[in-house]
Amino acid sequence: MTSTRDIDSELLDQFGLDGLTLHYGLTQNELFEAAVANDRGRVRHGGPDGEPKAYATALGDVFCGWDPVFAEPY
Repeated sequence: MTSTRDIDSELLDQFGLDGLTLHYGLTQNELFEAAVANDRGRVRHGGPDGEPKAYATALGDVFCGWDPVFAEPY
């Protein structure tokens, strides 16, 4: 089993990523809730860096820009 420290050092060495909080073993619902709460970035030209990328739908699921029928990003 790989330790969290090993993963942290690999992420730093390979990608220059530091200070990350890793979450693993999430259920599908927990993963969707985390996506809605934390998935932010630039989603349109000239938009802000912290704009939400995922939204909960009226059906209670999460829309995250992926079409499960065609399995290709929009």
